Amino acid sequence: MTLRTPAGLHAIAAIAAQVPGAVVGAGTVNTPDLVKAAADAGAKFLVSPGWTDTLLDAMAGSGLPALPGAGGDWSRVESLARAASALR
Repeated sequence: MTLRTPAGLHAIAAIAAQVPGAVVGAGTVNTPDLVKAAADAGAKFLVSPGWTDTLLDAMAGSGLPALPGAGGDWSRVESLARAASALR
């Protein structure tokens, strides 16, 4: 569920609560605050359009699988070196 609007967090919470067995994730996660909000709402994974050191740290600290976006060779190598296990 994309987090481009506040409705995304409400949708994640509703799906997580009302659809047993659903694996709902949060997309367009681009700040540490959204990492926490998505996890609190019940997201089971995170997707971001890019990354910063702060965002990668927050994603890693959430304990959720995360797919940070990487646009070029340097950002792919750097994010993998920073412990990202997969990239978008």
